[in-house]
Amino acid sequence: MRAGKHFEKIELATDGMGNVSRISRPSKMPSPKLFLYKARDAPVVAILRRGTVKTEWELIRWNTETDEFAAGQWLTKAQMNGAYAAISPKGNYFAYHYMSLREEEGNACYAVVSELPYFSASLITDNHAGVWDGIAFTQDGAVMHTQGQKGFTMKRACALPISPVYDTALMYKGFCDGGSFTDARGRAITVVGGAIYADGSLLYDTADHTFKSVECPEEELEELVVVKPKA
Repeated sequence: MRAGKHFEKIELATDGMGNVSRISRPSKMPSPKLFLYKARDAPVVAILRRGTVKTEWELIRWNTETDEFAAGQWLTKAQMNGAYAAISPKGNYFAYHYMSLREEEGNACYAVVSELPYFSASLITDNHAGVWDGIAFTQDGAVMHTQGQKGFTMKRACALPISPVYDTALMYKGFCDGGSFTDARGRAITVVGGAIYADGSLLYDTADHTFKSVECPEEELEELVVVKPKA
């Protein structure tokens, strides 16, 4: 079956003469969508999966040397844009923006840095409604955000040292636009719907992924430096 294609079950209905008036047909259910982010200094890819429900997101860590896929946390009732996320050069952190669609939060927007493959915040900004861009990593792994150090609240990371402003031309995101790239083993990686292919062969399919509660382990994290882009 082609990746991402679904069928809905429709009961057969007949008229008094035994003629069928309804039959099963392909549905228009949306397929999952994957956004991939390739670390520069490690064989790690972050997979951001948008589910068939477009407000449900899953974060997955992929080791491209061993092809081990570690499914992480889910983020629900949230709006995200895959282009406004990033993986750190070492592949240990993930930065993302999201808008909360929970009624009690009133469409609040946040920028978050988390430990891959978890959404739980190591650093989080105050609500900044309407701001969707401006978060990434520098080439040496610092967090770059338009609000700089004053915009972040420490959650699980250590205190933030003072850092200079940084040239946005040197930022690092690792985003694989279109989901296609060549991995460290020379394989051509492509994405179709919710599935990943290596050299044309199916490697990983997320079609059957469903929400599950996952706790983020309490571990000592590396120091996170936050810088503000030059004006």
